[in-house]
Amino acid sequence: MSSFFEMHIMGGIQFMSVLFLILLSVIILSVLGFIQAYGKQNPNLPRLNNIVLAIRFLGGFAPVWGILGQGVGMYEACDAIQEMGDVSPAMLAGGFQVSMITVLYGLIIFLVARIFWYVLKSRLNTLSLKNS
Repeated sequence: MSSFFEMHIMGGIQFMSVLFLILLSVIILSVLGFIQAYGKQNPNLPRLNNIVLAIRFLGGFAPVWGILGQGVGMYEACDAIQEMGDVSPAMLAGGFQVSMITVLYGLIIFLVARIFWYVLKSRLNTLSLKNS
């Protein structure tokens, strides 16, 4: 099993770095959202709503960015295969496996963001009903 850093490099630094920043943003926004939703007597509902929307956007963007990373990687791999000519099935499978790193990372970010989004959205709805 490769380390996180090795997978980051193998997945393509330009795509994996953006995905890492998205994950970091989702976590920071979620912490701010939880502080806003559960840590204050009178939470700022418009701010909480903006946080919830940002988490949803970033979570939805991550898998799309991962698929774009896979597409670019597969295009480059096909270009290299065309130049080399004959390629072994093992090498082809290894290349396909590496191309999946960005997609899997994007999907993991999507799931994390979706869980945080759901919890915060439910709390926002509850707080909105209380204030109505």
